[in-house]
Amino acid sequence: MQEDLPVSLLHPDYLRIIGNDLLFFGDSSYKNELVSWSQLVVGELVDAIEQESSQTARGNIALEACNCISSALVMNEKVSQLCLRLLETAKGCLGATDRYLEATKQSLHL
Repeated sequence: MQEDLPVSLLHPDYLRIIGNDLLFFGDSSYKNELVSWSQLVVGELVDAIEQESSQTARGNIALEACNCISSALVMNEKVSQLCLRLLETAKGCLGATDRYLEATKQSLHL
């Protein structure tokens, strides 16, 4: 998980707007709520992918989701298992020799 948010914006009048990284710095409930929302969103995303009727689209979306998730979240056991699940979905839809699947596996060092 990213510790600091990437941007502190400036108001047109050059008044500093305090970002969430400063507003919630050190507040454990912020991190817990972020984790909870992330789990909910990722779960909904995976459910939507699995309901996609087109096999080709399902496989490609699974790979895109895997790439986005792996770049946005710290790779731990849960994230790794999620990516493996998405890779299996893609493999079942696109075939084991799909170039996008192979490139994704290489980028994840799997």
